[in-house]
Amino acid sequence: MSDKIVPMPGIGVTTDGAPDTDEVEAMLLDVLEGARAGEITAVAFAASNHRGEISTGWEGVGGTRHQLGTAVYVLSHRYAASILERS
Repeated sequence: MSDKIVPMPGIGVTTDGAPDTDEVEAMLLDVLEGARAGEITAVAFAASNHRGEISTGWEGVGGTRHQLGTAVYVLSHRYAASILERS
């Protein structure tokens, strides 16, 4: 699976010029570990691939709608702020 994860520009490349997916894979594994331990009860994601296609989704147990919605809005703000900082 890790060979299918392509990071966004700026994340880095390996010495042979291939995309470095270690950080992306590590983040996903941390989320998976938290879900398996019952610590994460809802998740939302946004992803893109090397063809520029995007995917989004969410899932959660009952009673997590507002917390997950808040997390999505916080992520949106953080992402927008990071784009402005790099401009």
